[in-house]
Amino acid sequence: MEAAMYEGNQMQMDTEPPLDNEMEQDMMALADDEWLALTENEPEESPSVITPSIEHIMTGRPPNMLYLSCDGKYLTDYHVLLRKQIQFFEANEEESRAAAQGRNKPIVVGQVGIRCMHCALVPPDKRTRGAVYFPSKLEGVYQMALSMSNTHLCDTCPHIPKDLQQQLIFLRDMKQVVSGTGKNAWALRAGALGVYEDGYGLRYKSTLLG
Repeated sequence: MEAAMYEGNQMQMDTEPPLDNEMEQDMMALADDEWLALTENEPEESPSVITPSIEHIMTGRPPNMLYLSCDGKYLTDYHVLLRKQIQFFEANEEESRAAAQGRNKPIVVGQVGIRCMHCALVPPDKRTRGAVYFPSKLEGVYQMALSMSNTHLCDTCPHIPKDLQQQLIFLRDMKQVVSGTGKNAWALRAGALGVYEDGYGLRYKSTLLG
């Protein structure tokens, strides 16, 4: 069954149409306001060149949800609810050490990943399977979020409220289809929140503007 779900998701990813201008403009306008609220007291500095780097640099940004207030206008109910359960975060020393186990490519301090917001305060070595992922590209956020939903949020997460978990499972199993809600839409939304890829992994920009 999971294989069939993956094939269905993969088909949607491969045939996804480009985003229309209205969706992109709505999302970026709302994202600007939401980002400014997050960065009101942050220094206005940003990487001058986006190139591969393994330097241990953290912007100090707090974790923030994947969800944007314009999501409900364009995404499925399942994707909207799922995005409210996941947050972007920067890996610190503890996170990078825990995530590096069993990986060929290490996770470095400052690298941005996605994690279950219900397990955010749980020590990395105490989390259940699928609570954290580190996509190497913006387009990977979509598929890894779906994997987190199937293996963790809808299954092994001990901290998500049961009624919320059941609602997520119900919406997932409805298999609602809306055009243009796949990897490209999720990648653009990640970029609107100041996440970029530098050839090594995902990072936070220090500021959205400029």
